[in-house]
Amino acid sequence: MTMADKILLISPNAEMLDDKLAYPPLGLLYLAANLDRKLWKPKVKIMTDNKFTDYDYKYYGISVHSIAVVDTVRKLVSDIKSHNNHAQIFLGGAGAGLLDDQRNVLTYIGEVEKYLNIDTSNLDNIKFPARELLPKKYIKYTGTVHHSTKPSTTMIATRGCVYNCAFCDRETFGRRFRKRSIKNVCKEVKLLVDKYGIEHIRFCDDCVTLDRKWFMELCSNIAKYDITWTCMSRADLLDTEMLEYMKLAGCEEIFFGFESGSQKILKAMNKKETVQQYHDVIQKCRDAGIKSCAYIMFGFPGETEKTVEQTIRFLETAKPDKSRLSEFVPFPGCDVWNNPSKYNVEIKNDKGYWYYDNDELSLRYKYISDDTMLSLRSRMRMYYLANYKQGWANA
Repeated sequence: MTMADKILLISPNAEMLDDKLAYPPLGLLYLAANLDRKLWKPKVKIMTDNKFTDYDYKYYGISVHSIAVVDTVRKLVSDIKSHNNHAQIFLGGAGAGLLDDQRNVLTYIGEVEKYLNIDTSNLDNIKFPARELLPKKYIKYTGTVHHSTKPSTTMIATRGCVYNCAFCDRETFGRRFRKRSIKNVCKEVKLLVDKYGIEHIRFCDDCVTLDRKWFMELCSNIAKYDITWTCMSRADLLDTEMLEYMKLAGCEEIFFGFESGSQKILKAMNKKETVQQYHDVIQKCRDAGIKSCAYIMFGFPGETEKTVEQTIRFLETAKPDKSRLSEFVPFPGCDVWNNPSKYNVEIKNDKGYWYYDNDELSLRYKYISDDTMLSLRSRMRMYYLANYKQGWANA
């Protein structure tokens, strides 16, 4: 085996992630599974941390899977180059665009398969993730991050999001919604159950419920595998019949990106939903016997004492089963990043990209003082600590 035949794919640790075993690097696993489309079969190894001592590789592929690992990736690139000046380094993932200033590094934006000449308009063209390359502890996860104590993992059944929320960047999968065939999805579910002993799946799709007819057919088909599962959805997409299908198919919990209990903030975010819809869908989930988890985002431009109190009042009256709190960070490519003056804020370009759960703010809010905004953040944190024990920045 020559150096030219060897590829090391690296998924760096995100330091703020509660449990680093919970999320297998699906992007790298898809890449590894489909590399033979380039007419040569390289020796591929995947690493799921930042520590390695083997620099005897010709190619290094690094996943910049979030802004949390930007600084780590910079250090990795420097380290590899210092030990192997002939190495070819490729960066991909949601945050890859943040590192296009790196010398002698190739950056790939969007779906990795398109660089392998795979037509991603038909997702059935793509081979399943090469999970066999992972240590067993990453394949069959036994913690509680996925809201279950059963052996679990993650998978994706659809790609793309048709919505245009101001806090989001959709460069990876784009805004064109595509779905795998029911047969193709069920084949992977069966593989996970039979080969790896998986009993619980977390569908990580942006919004797997977008195509109602396809999704209800999927529910009817995966019901026979006797698994439990969770997924993301929107309040305006679910009705009583869909929830009944989901319950019968094994759905235990739905994650909703409500983001705020203030209609003013939802409008600024371009969410295209109402607070009343949030109330309604939580009750529908309760009636169907499915738990609801409300994701809330603090600090989107326009946040004030009034909007914070509206969000807290929403949670107290709607009573979702669970709720998670995060802080808005302007991701390059989102509308706030591209048009900060539109939102009456300034972005702190003199800092790194990662401010999450820090003692400083990621924005300068022109309409409110830093001290007031930090006080409001403290108010939100204290509310979550009192009412949702693991509510701050927990997956």
